[in-house]
Amino acid sequence: MAVPALLIPAVRLGSDPVFSYGVGAQSNEGGATIGIPWVAGPRVERLFAGSGLNVMVWKAVVNAENIEQASYEIYAAMLGEVRSANLVRVWNYVPEINRVEGGMERYRSFSVGRSRAFEDRWGSGFEDRLPAASAVGAPAGELTVIAVWGEGVAVPLENPAQVPAYRYPSEYGPRAPSFARATHFVTATDEWVFISGTAAVRGHASMAPDNLAEQVGLTLDNLSLMGRQSGIGADLGATGGWRRGFKVYLKRASDRAAVAALIGDRWSGAADHVVWVEADICRRELVVEIEATLRRPRSV
Repeated sequence: MAVPALLIPAVRLGSDPVFSYGVGAQSNEGGATIGIPWVAGPRVERLFAGSGLNVMVWKAVVNAENIEQASYEIYAAMLGEVRSANLVRVWNYVPEINRVEGGMERYRSFSVGRSRAFEDRWGSGFEDRLPAASAVGAPAGELTVIAVWGEGVAVPLENPAQVPAYRYPSEYGPRAPSFARATHFVTATDEWVFISGTAAVRGHASMAPDNLAEQVGLTLDNLSLMGRQSGIGADLGATGGWRRGFKVYLKRASDRAAVAALIGDRWSGAADHVVWVEADICRRELVVEIEATLRRPRSV
């Protein structure tokens, strides 16, 4: 029997949603706090100001018995809000994501609940509608999920060098992770590219376990591949009027200088917004993950 989750009332953010990072961070009105350690860069993100998109935050208190059910209930509530619109981006902050309970990692239990909710709402072909997403670790306590959706034309995209996550073999859990590698989304006013949390994975296997330099190189290669797939180019929209936001998740905050040196001048634009945080990656052998959010006004 499923153990009920203790859901905290959901919060719909306003027209200028603010994400604040850091343990004990405080957000202004209309914002959300993400309780993972901040490392460098801006402490806040304003990715969706004036976009007209819906941004909403769900939280649940979780423990060893209810992580799957909490995931299911949050996603079921989310999809009830989304209705017929396009769900395009989700961030998942999973407490102690690599912790093993009852013979299964928490991330895998979370993935079961998420997949069940998608299937219950969208049917057996739900994989064709999956959003870009990231899932990283957070301190014990609350599962936090942030979702973005709206009206427009959404195209999920996959990496030709990777197996789609939703087709992973059973060695990764009873149900595969439910997300797309990226989403290209066009609204009446803006063009968006959301690139999911990206790490050193080829096919479905983790590469260069615990080797920081090799993992960063492979991650950057995967990001470039997704740039091509998204139509923004291997340079991830360095030209063409894109406003670029990146987030770098480090398993060890002490790796920040080394990772920055390996990235080099790829993100040297004055307008680039790069946030560095410390978080466990959803596979314990991986030490870095990078995501991207790009936006430019449409020429009408």
